[in-house]
Amino acid sequence: MFDHLVNQAPGLVQLAKALDRPLRVATMCSGTESPVLALQMMQRALDVNHGVRLGLDHVFSCEIEPFKQAYIERNFAPPILFRDIRELGQPEATTAYGAKVPVPGDCDMLVAGASCVDYSNLNNEKKDLEAAGESGQTFRGMMKWVEKFQPPIVILENVCGAPWDKVKKAFEDKGYEADYQRVDTKFHYIPHTRTRVYLFATLAKGKRLTSKWLGMVKALERPSSSTLEAFLLPSDDPRVHNARRALAAPAAECGRTRTDWSRCESRHQRARLEEELGQKRPLTGWEEGGRCNLPDYAWKDWGKAQTDRVLDLMDIDHLRQAALGQDSAYKTLVWNLSQNVDRTTGSVRPGICPCLTPCMVPYVTNRGGPVVGLEALSLQGIPVDDLLLTKETQDQMADLAGNAMTTTVVGTCMVAALVLTQDHLLRCKRASRSAGHPSARDPLERSKPVELSCHDQLKEVPLVLTRGQATPLPEVLQGAQRSARKCICEARDGLAQSLLQCTDCGHSACSGCAGRPEHSYAPLTLDRLLPRDFEAILKAALPMLVRVDGLAAVDWAALRPPAPDCGQDLWNGWVEAVRRLGQAEFRFQRLYRAEVWTATYMSPEGRLELTLHDHAPEWSLTARPPDAPGPLRSQLLRPVARLRVDKAGQSIIEGAWELFLPLTKAVEVTVQGHGDQVDTWEARLGLQGKWAGTKRWNRLKVTAPPETEALLDGAITGDYRLHERCGTAMGSLHKKQTAAGERPMYLFLDPTRSGLPDQDYFVFAHSHRRLVFGEQRGEVARLDPSWRVGNCTDKPCAVTCHVSGRWHAVPEHVRFHMVATDGAHVATPPAALRIDLTADACAKPAAIVRCQVPLANPDERLWPQGRWERLDLLRSKAHFDDMAWFTQRLGIPAALRDWVRGTIRAAHTGRCGRCAPSPPDLVWVNTGRKLEPREDVKQAGAYEQALKHRPQPFVVQLRLDGRLAQVHIALNVPSLAHSALACFPARLRSAEGDVHFSWRLSEHLEHTEPLAPLRLTSNRHDPSTQQPPHFKKYPLRPEQLRSLSWMLGQEAAAAPFVQEEVIEAVLPQFGWRAEARVELPSLVRGGIVADQVGYGKTAITLGLIDSAPRPAPPVPAGVAKGHVPVGATLILCPGHLMRQWPNEVAKFMGKAMEGRKMVTLKTIADLNRLTIKDVQDADIVVAAIQIFRQDLYYKRLSALAGGDELPHKHGRHFDIIYGQTCEALERQVEALQTQGAKPVWEAVTAARRNRAETMAAAVELDAACGNTAKRLAVGKKATYKADEAYQATRAETKGNKRKAKAKGQAGESDSSDVDDEDDAPATKKAKGSAGVPSKAKEEEDPWGLREGKVRDNWGCLRCPPLELFAWARVVVDEFTYLQERDREVVCSGLQATFRWCLSGTPPTSNFEDVRGMARFLGLHLGVAEEKEKDKERTAAERFRFFHEVRTHAWHARRHVVAQQFMDRYVRQNIAEIDEIKAEEHLQQVTLTPAERAIYLELEHHLQAIDMKSKKTIKGRKGGEGDRESRLRSVLGASGSAEEALLKRCSHYDLDGNSVSAEAACQAIVACRQKQLDLCAAELRTEVDSAFKMYEDLAQQDPSYGQSEDEPFKRWQQALKLTGKEGCGDAEANAQLNAILAAAIEGAKKRKKAGAGAKSGAGKQTKAAEEALNALKWELRELVHQLRRLQKEMVGRIRSLRYFKAVRDLQGKGLDVACPACGAERVPVEKQVIFSCCGHLGCSVCMFEFAEKNECPVEGCTVPIRASNAIRVVDLGADQAHEAGGKYGTKLKKVVSLIKSLPATDRVLVFVQFPDLMQQVADAMDSVGLKALQLKGSVHTKTAALDEMQSEAEGNARVLLLNTGDESASGANLTNCNHAIFVHPLLMPTQQGYTACETQAIGRIRRYGQEKTVHVWRFIANATIDVDILRQRSRAWDHDMKTQGPPALAADDGAPPASPVSLPEMTCDFPTATRKREVPAPNSPVSKKAKTEDPPAVIAAGRKADQTQCPKAVESPRRSPRKAPAKAAPGSGKKANPAKKGSLMGFFKKS
Repeated sequence: MFDHLVNQAPGLVQLAKALDRPLRVATMCSGTESPVLALQMMQRALDVNHGVRLGLDHVFSCEIEPFKQAYIERNFAPPILFRDIRELGQPEATTAYGAKVPVPGDCDMLVAGASCVDYSNLNNEKKDLEAAGESGQTFRGMMKWVEKFQPPIVILENVCGAPWDKVKKAFEDKGYEADYQRVDTKFHYIPHTRTRVYLFATLAKGKRLTSKWLGMVKALERPSSSTLEAFLLPSDDPRVHNARRALAAPAAECGRTRTDWSRCESRHQRARLEEELGQKRPLTGWEEGGRCNLPDYAWKDWGKAQTDRVLDLMDIDHLRQAALGQDSAYKTLVWNLSQNVDRTTGSVRPGICPCLTPCMVPYVTNRGGPVVGLEALSLQGIPVDDLLLTKETQDQMADLAGNAMTTTVVGTCMVAALVLTQDHLLRCKRASRSAGHPSARDPLERSKPVELSCHDQLKEVPLVLTRGQATPLPEVLQGAQRSARKCICEARDGLAQSLLQCTDCGHSACSGCAGRPEHSYAPLTLDRLLPRDFEAILKAALPMLVRVDGLAAVDWAALRPPAPDCGQDLWNGWVEAVRRLGQAEFRFQRLYRAEVWTATYMSPEGRLELTLHDHAPEWSLTARPPDAPGPLRSQLLRPVARLRVDKAGQSIIEGAWELFLPLTKAVEVTVQGHGDQVDTWEARLGLQGKWAGTKRWNRLKVTAPPETEALLDGAITGDYRLHERCGTAMGSLHKKQTAAGERPMYLFLDPTRSGLPDQDYFVFAHSHRRLVFGEQRGEVARLDPSWRVGNCTDKPCAVTCHVSGRWHAVPEHVRFHMVATDGAHVATPPAALRIDLTADACAKPAAIVRCQVPLANPDERLWPQGRWERLDLLRSKAHFDDMAWFTQRLGIPAALRDWVRGTIRAAHTGRCGRCAPSPPDLVWVNTGRKLEPREDVKQAGAYEQALKHRPQPFVVQLRLDGRLAQVHIALNVPSLAHSALACFPARLRSAEGDVHFSWRLSEHLEHTEPLAPLRLTSNRHDPSTQQPPHFKKYPLRPEQLRSLSWMLGQEAAAAPFVQEEVIEAVLPQFGWRAEARVELPSLVRGGIVADQVGYGKTAITLGLIDSAPRPAPPVPAGVAKGHVPVGATLILCPGHLMRQWPNEVAKFMGKAMEGRKMVTLKTIADLNRLTIKDVQDADIVVAAIQIFRQDLYYKRLSALAGGDELPHKHGRHFDIIYGQTCEALERQVEALQTQGAKPVWEAVTAARRNRAETMAAAVELDAACGNTAKRLAVGKKATYKADEAYQATRAETKGNKRKAKAKGQAGESDSSDVDDEDDAPATKKAKGSAGVPSKAKEEEDPWGLREGKVRDNWGCLRCPPLELFAWARVVVDEFTYLQERDREVVCSGLQATFRWCLSGTPPTSNFEDVRGMARFLGLHLGVAEEKEKDKERTAAERFRFFHEVRTHAWHARRHVVAQQFMDRYVRQNIAEIDEIKAEEHLQQVTLTPAERAIYLELEHHLQAIDMKSKKTIKGRKGGEGDRESRLRSVLGASGSAEEALLKRCSHYDLDGNSVSAEAACQAIVACRQKQLDLCAAELRTEVDSAFKMYEDLAQQDPSYGQSEDEPFKRWQQALKLTGKEGCGDAEANAQLNAILAAAIEGAKKRKKAGAGAKSGAGKQTKAAEEALNALKWELRELVHQLRRLQKEMVGRIRSLRYFKAVRDLQGKGLDVACPACGAERVPVEKQVIFSCCGHLGCSVCMFEFAEKNECPVEGCTVPIRASNAIRVVDLGADQAHEAGGKYGTKLKKVVSLIKSLPATDRVLVFVQFPDLMQQVADAMDSVGLKALQLKGSVHTKTAALDEMQSEAEGNARVLLLNTGDESASGANLTNCNHAIFVHPLLMPTQQGYTACETQAIGRIRRYGQEKTVHVWRFIANATIDVDILRQRSRAWDHDMKTQGPPALAADDGAPPASPVSLPEMTCDFPTATRKREVPAPNSPVSKKAKTEDPPAVIAAGRKADQTQCPKAVESPRRSPRKAPAKAAPGSGKKANPAKKGSLMGFFKKS
């Protein structure tokens, strides 16, 4: 494109020749830096085409968005990247790194793109240029710079709606001549409709340059000739695949987004009605709030993430295209799915993209997915292959593209401006760089060669470029089939499971993607081969450089077709192109995997491809076509020659060549239709009007004359059968009936991708697969475009058939020739490289590969002659493509594949300033609301420059020596090692001694394999140890002794743990990945005890303390420094366990504690009484973790340390200040130990004075430094102090209430206490406190430092912080419950020799979880994974976040490190409690018909009113309306639909207002009727209001309402219609029309009463006009409300109809007549009801209509599916069941069970929901069962537990526990032996479900249990109970005894846990034919794709009743019945719907 552009502007060439300096350009807010890209592409075009070099000096760039800053820095590296355009008018401005630098101004040209947000058409509140909006501010910032520096050229871009006249005048006021014009991208090379305005301003006034510029830009227009797909990436490209996963992620995690689209729904219905599109959804198959099932080629996962509106719009657009005669699935159309249905949503024409905006959803129809962010950039003319993108999201890339300038457009504008102003530019003498500027960089720096080391360590060997070690040809062809793509989801390198293949057409897909089109699938059994393994095999079998010899000797005259069939010009051009191919060398370029493998060779003259078809592998030779369209170009787009590989030969290049001689011949064939008449494609889609009921023949007979057959590459004569279920365009696939083994022949419509429908034609071809862009079908012949199958009759008719060439064999002398490459050599290291690792070693990369190859015709544009040039790895795609033919054979040197070890001497272990510069310190600035971090300005500048000059990891240099191409590949190993070392914390790097490092090279794989779950090991195979000395009465069990042995070993460990950091670098062009690993050993003694519930972690820990040697070994010097060493063990535990630990100590170590001291610290008050000596004398200190949650604790800590006061809120600021406080405390402790208390007190008072002085200066400083920018200059310490003092001063003036609150906090010093269960954080700070400490009265001396006894003996110091001591041992119990501030104290503040953490549920989901555990032990496992949305990151840090992205291999290595840590330091044991017998009982509850009806009513009522959870209900801004209130009342106290259904299974009425289920049914009918009446009343009121508004509008504006398009009129007209055009329900339609009629009558009466009123016609004031418009808008909003109420009313009518019918059917029954076949009094056993609408009929008809997604009742348009069809006999009958009573069947059975248990047995009942728990308690109370609940204060809970544990007479024997309540965890209730689960647990994850259930059962199944444990589960059949149990239930007994959480695997060879084996669970209602609508949230079932209801199920259900339908034959509405299709073997489809649901079968499948 730029070659053509430059050639069109010769003036640019003249300027480039005359300009003796670089062109200096500045850019502002250009987003993607399109101007710089355009200039760079101009540079290349000038260099290549004209031999002229145009220098370019990018002076600076400016961008405020961090991700755009990072994009610019990575890809363009400007000398300066400013942050804010508004600062550029100042002498200095802030860079993206946070530094302050001078603003340059010596520029030739400024290209700017000011913000468009205030001018956009999408903005409803536009602002003018002078307003304080974002657009105005950025424009004024730019103009300040322009006014100051006066650049000669300014080009400004913005949207068309900007105030351009004002902008133009603003430039003219500054002395510029300016003008602007609109420019459209599609007229500048790129098929993208994007209109923007560009302004050109110049200082050369009076020359009319602006008018010339307008003309020149117009003259340089060049309409796009490429189609849209030329700018898109292949759908299987890894970048597209990753984008697809990112776009589908929201649906995978949270399900499909639910939105209220009632505003748009009426428009959709209107479009379907007026355009006769019908009501079907043929493209998406979506259902409201439910499934979406796109075709198999489309992005199904993306589709599931779309809203109902978007999906319905896709169907409407698809139907619109079908009505125009084209199948959108085979056309390159782009639909804007963010637009409404009545806007232009599609492309103007195929192949052209509409304007891409940041928020647009651009759907590409023949892809079946959207344009991804990278492709949107490509459609702006940006060369995406030369871009380095890292962590940008799809939204961010769409933002980049949506706000970008198009390179071709801005390039054209710049070319015109440069040409016109060249005289001025040539006169200006500017410096080549910003002289002396600190940010100046050489623009050619990236291409300068660097000196390499290690050349002498490389050994040279010949490079073999012919065939390598060839695999036998049959094995190669077999491998191609085994590894080829069998499903679209496999992409380029994946392998799908459960493959299916169509027996009719051969199409294959996996079971997850198959289904649309339906096909005739059968299982495909194939031994698959990994694609990358086959790729290696094929590359070895192929030569890298080939020629096709002998073409020059062909007798072309003898081959010439007859003149009428081939013109002379066509023949001559074709022969000349083929002759050139005979002289070309074809170089291997790439392998491509699709349905077939393709190897591509390239030459300037053409392309050679090997296609490994199963039936006939062949080479095809294609010549380069001319650019000009015409017959020759059309002919040369097809291969000119082919070689079919001899499958019996020895080589893949053996075979005979054929030429495809050009031929243009039209012949006649006859086509005759016969067989059956079936629906046309349009009729199957449901199109109405002329398409309704249209038919086509299902068989065609084609006859061609023999002379025609002789021209073709296969016989087309024969009988063709229609396979409409097999896809292809418009369902047109016909397959010829052939003999077995014969090559298939197909006839089908093969549309052009971008042509009009009348240009599409049917073709005869051997393959019908979907082609990707650029592929040619290679059809045998094509029929005339005017012919369609619908034209066929049962008589033979002549059809024109076009033949475009014929294949002709050529002499044997035309054959392949493998080109010899003598002189090709490669040098690699024969052994590990010896690399110097001194401080300066990173200056020289090490050469790892040296290669040279001879080139016959070198491209000197790519190969510098006689000089070395370093490749810019970001922009060298052309270079690497040119080298691919020999670099593919280089491979990774064998000596570098294994880790190469080395040592960094201690003298060089400091941080390398070149490779890993230190980041700047942070300054905390008070913004008025909070403290925000900023970089130190001076340090940020140095850091910026250091980063910009870091060595590159990989270096590729090349040169051309004569005809010998030489390539050097080097790796900077020292730089990687230095970077890895810098990742360690400073405390680890400062350790003395050498540092070990290693490095290696490996393959870089784009494919990501899922990481294996992290595994927890046990102590099962560890040796045992002796009993602790004092554990006489209660000895440890054998397995506990093994655990104790491991813990003792951990404390005696001498071997350090090796911590590592890995830095990687990728060279994707070669597929190489380098990694350097630095290892630092650290001796850590301790571990994580993760034993499961009941194992006895407390006892083992006490055994460790008891077994430890006494006296305790001395604390290591490194730990003791700055601390008071003590021999005590500190135990930190939650407050509610503060009684348990002392009791356990007394129990196990009673005698051991005689003469020894144990200290308990429950509250701050206990700490007040503690002294240092108390701790020194203690053996055990037990402290509540809640102490660390008191602000007073930290206030005292910071005061004693003499440091800054700690913030109240945890965060990054807290961590930094806390670390500084701990360091200051260490200095205070050293002073205390060496000098006594006096200097410590002096430091405390000095710190207080310092704070007081700062506070006194706060007001003055605030006045002087009133804004953030000024305060930044004050300095870090002063800024923090000033902000703290200022905030404290502000706090004083907040009023008496705040003062009293502060005083209350200050008075806690002596009496503060913490309730055992109070885990609440400190009092919430007032808004605006910014997280800094508020002023409060400070304690004078809580430590007693001024007292004589402390000065005499510092051991008497009171209230010591726990950080003051160096403990012998720290034990943290239940560490997973720690809060963030607690974690920081434990990890950073507490020092100990041994560190232990206890928890039965440690977090082990990923590396970050394990890294967090390692911090507790003081180990560094790796750098933290950064998060983009971290609120405490600076702008510069957010900018740096996007600098790089880590590979999957890097994450996999961290995963290994995490596993190594867990193997060393974490143990999880299962209590060996086999002797404790346990039995599980599944209590199946069959709800009574009344209860069942109540449950079904709620389930289907939720569906009918389109509600799945509370979150979908949104009220109006003014508060909750009646409609929202009614919707919320359905859920009651439940938080979601799932919760409401789960409760309804257990009890029919949680409100307790009904005495029985039967009474509740009547109450529900009354309630639903009342809600319906309220809805109708509200609708009536709103309709009346609408009429009154309408009348007011008509009175004020007589012209209003005359248009039929007015919303209120449209609503009335739609309502008056019936059937599909009305509301979709006849009964509802009648009620709605009655409401409308009453409202119309009222309007007539009002009109008659006010007949004399005057009209408001005439001239109106502006205020009156605004009021009128406001009233129109209000009416429009009211119409939307009417539609919502209408939809609600229809849903309520259907729901009520269904519920009434169910109750009648369960009671006395109903006389049912079938609405389809007309049968009267259908027998009960044949009656079927649709749950979604409540209509009844006979089973045959109802199942048949369900298959068509229709209801047979006239006027009912609700979409039906098989799961909605319920047999009446399955509903039960009231008289056959016993009533459940007031509390329902399930609770009745629960109570009966408890009463039947022995009186000595005690029971735990687990319920998840408080309201349901109350019903359970009431049910027990009603029969005299005393039940306790754990609720209320801690004392109440403790009393309940004490009573339950006591077996005194009269005490309760039942305890109700909430499974979500933490207070019940840890309780020992072994006197209970029954655990009853009233319902399955509703948990978001399997891990949460299993953990809660294990904790619950663990209360009773643990040591001390002497009875058999019974676990009872109550499950209501055919309800959500069954669904959750199926999804979640596991073998809990197996888990508790042999394994861990579900995500973990056993380490000792134990078999993995299998799902629990349950008895056969019968269901009174069908579950096989009914799929649950409401699965557990985020469950595996809810996440997986829900497939279509199997047609076989429907057919089978229909077949059972088919012969018994009373009037099946006479039914006039019945369509011809087909025999039910059998389910494909192995397809998972059942042949007959089961009447009984079985959990056993489910778990067997699992």
